Amino acid sequence: MPKNEKVKLTDGVAVVKPVKKLGNNEDGKLVQNMEVINPDKSTITNRFVDGKMVDQNYNPKKMKVKKMRKKRVSEGKPMKAAPMPNYTSKLNFSEEEKKIMDRQERINKYNKSKKKSKGVKRGKPRETKNLVTGKTNIIR
Repeated sequence: MPKNEKVKLTDGVAVVKPVKKLGNNEDGKLVQNMEVINPDKSTITNRFVDGKMVDQNYNPKKMKVKKMRKKRVSEGKPMKAAPMPNYTSKLNFSEEEKKIMDRQERINKYNKSKKKSKGVKRGKPRETKNLVTGKTNIIR
């Protein structure tokens, strides 16, 4: 297996990976691939068909994910004791509104009194005898 070659550039040292044979295309010509890794971690991929360069791709280096800073949560100041306001309000309901409210109260009482179901009930598990080991197996 050939090793990577290091080539000196003005920016630094680039790594040239060995040529890969990708196979043959529809016309039966050999397709090869060569990758160059630049010092700034970007890559250039060259594709050759029958020894002639056909395509070249440039992939920049991966961007670094910026970390989010956590916000400091400050505790609120406690509320000071203050005198409560003194007032009384009278509610005036019409006869229709009173009927609606009474009906809703009865419905709420009925719903509270109903028992909730305890989930899905399953039948009894069956026991069958295992012919090989002689033990009993439980089947649901």
